[in-house]
Amino acid sequence: MRTRLSLIIFTALLLNCLDAFSQPTITATGINPVLGESVNIYFGSYQSPGNAGANQTWDFTALAGSTGELNSCISSASTANASSFPNSNVALSSSPASMRYYRTTSAALENHGTWVGNVLTPFSDPEDLVRFPFTSGNSFTDTWSGTYTTSYQIFRKGTTSVTADAFGTITTPAGTFTNVLRVHFVQAYQDSFNFGAPFVITINNDEYMWYQEGFHNQVATTFALTSSSGLNATGASYSSTGPVAVANTTDLIASANLFPNPAADYMTLELELPQSQDIGVRVFNSLGQQVNAMDATKGNPGINRFEMAVDQLSEGIYFAKITVNGQVSSTKRFVVAR
Repeated sequence: MRTRLSLIIFTALLLNCLDAFSQPTITATGINPVLGESVNIYFGSYQSPGNAGANQTWDFTALAGSTGELNSCISSASTANASSFPNSNVALSSSPASMRYYRTTSAALENHGTWVGNVLTPFSDPEDLVRFPFTSGNSFTDTWSGTYTTSYQIFRKGTTSVTADAFGTITTPAGTFTNVLRVHFVQAYQDSFNFGAPFVITINNDEYMWYQEGFHNQVATTFALTSSSGLNATGASYSSTGPVAVANTTDLIASANLFPNPAADYMTLELELPQSQDIGVRVFNSLGQQVNAMDATKGNPGINRFEMAVDQLSEGIYFAKITVNGQVSSTKRFVVAR
């Protein structure tokens, strides 16, 4: 009898240990955005987050056919609004008019604000999105604040509560992902402004995010946002692929120059390429609006020169984003003056 009891106790302890070892842990190296990576994010209808706890399974295959957009991780310093986010080191670009600014460290992934639709929202007190290392049962609360201007100056401040409440396997239209950690992300914040009388809008964002170590984006998300203004929203998303390979774009251009600079009518892009590549250029004004583009053109090993017309551009400062095989490799600042 004593032997059987000992065996039962040993088995229970072994199962507990195995369960503990199976809990995924996400780290800065495995989760933080990486320069040069790109991934398609597909957005669809709200999906139930399911249960919390160990060894859960979630099915997000109903998101098949959702609308997608390409998200690219670029250097914050290369963007037109870099000066508004001086402590950010990476930006996620989903369109010429949409940037999310972050600071990646070994301790946390920090949200430093956004630039969307020509509205800048820099955070004077950044928001911690994830702290590392993070595993099931971990939690933290962070306060943050910032300002932005539309017709009025608006003050935004909030509290974010983050809890790793589940782990297991999730299936999306992109495939099945094992050893994922679910993070319950709750933002409670308010926008305050004065248009003759003080006015405050309160917002609550209840969101779940699924992370897999080595995948530098959420595998999937689902959220429900409510607001005292009555503008409510729900939705879900998933990423198109598994772990995204880092694009070694820095090795694909040996040198890049724009001249003359300043330019009046035409300027030349000179590239030295170590091998044949598809080269494209997108030109943005100081507001981040795309104003010109050069379609992808085959570049050959050695020195290549591409002429670009700037005679239709107003005088001012511009940024040329040079792409290699569709990914941003370099950004050059130039001036149009006459």
